[in-house]
Amino acid sequence: MKNFNLPKICPSATRKDVARKAGVSVATVTHALNPENGIKIKPETRQKVLEAAKLLNYHPSYIGTALTSGRSFNMGVLFRSLKHLDYYFYRKILLGLGMEMELDNYNLSLFLRTKEMRYLESVRSGRVDGIFVLQGDLEDPPIMELAKTGIPLVVIDRIAPVENQPSVSSVLPDSAGLIATVIEDFVKKGYRNMMIVNKTDNSIDSNIRMNQAFLRIAEEYAERGVTASLMSRPAPDVFREQFKNIIVSGKYPDALYINRILYAQIACEVMASSGLRPDKDIKIASAEPGIFAPCKHNINVYTPDGEQIGKEAWRLMKKIMENKKTVYPPVFVPYQKHQANKIATDPEDEFSSN
Repeated sequence: MKNFNLPKICPSATRKDVARKAGVSVATVTHALNPENGIKIKPETRQKVLEAAKLLNYHPSYIGTALTSGRSFNMGVLFRSLKHLDYYFYRKILLGLGMEMELDNYNLSLFLRTKEMRYLESVRSGRVDGIFVLQGDLEDPPIMELAKTGIPLVVIDRIAPVENQPSVSSVLPDSAGLIATVIEDFVKKGYRNMMIVNKTDNSIDSNIRMNQAFLRIAEEYAERGVTASLMSRPAPDVFREQFKNIIVSGKYPDALYINRILYAQIACEVMASSGLRPDKDIKIASAEPGIFAPCKHNINVYTPDGEQIGKEAWRLMKKIMENKKTVYPPVFVPYQKHQANKIATDPEDEFSSN
């Protein structure tokens, strides 16, 4: 029989090996490698343990760490449906979540919203340490049922329908801040007659907050001659005809905020065909939660920073897990500003709920 020179398989290093190498007790190694347990270790001792662990190529046992800390090191994220995994904004949120959670050795499990609420079994059995809910609509029961369990809960893309509960908070785009920025920019440039074009069916939390903020903030500028109106956003072809009629009537606004770049492009086309100069005769700003194609007109487009929202969601979740008696206010993440004629990306995201 031919002899093969197979590499020797060396046994994995243990905590005892690390303790012996660092000159400390096994308990000290445990506490030094698990700072989240709250036990204070001198910085120089922790560093000595980390260096010994690295030298010995020691990797903590997942099961052992979970038993020691009382945590599963797994988080759940609740989606409305599989279709929403294709939603660009939510993909960016997951990217931000994953980047931050990886630093703390946490995993992420996906749950889908169902009438049976089967995900509650994972919560009640301790298979997750917390839940993120990616939900822009106003369907409250899933959030309310999760809140009843007492598990740390961070709702993303809407305000949580639970008040003054320490284990529940929210992270979402700063719609009111965006509207304040847009209106202030309009006013500075001398525009006074403003209109917002957005959905008004009150089914999406961000749309409700955006519409309310637009009318409220515009009213605050009333003393400076600002007037504001709200136009419900219909299907694209219907909007084209409606906006064309507004232009023909001569009673059109001099500043227009449109939620979705597709509609802003339609407005620009209608104006150009009527002899008006887009972004000159009517100043336009737009918001877009998904990926969008470049527009030849130089208009400001604002996008929610999904990646940063994901990162902030994890930071907020850690605060809730560390102190379950504190009520944490919602975290509002600013929008990013772009110029539509300088963006070259993929086709528009068709799965946006906004």
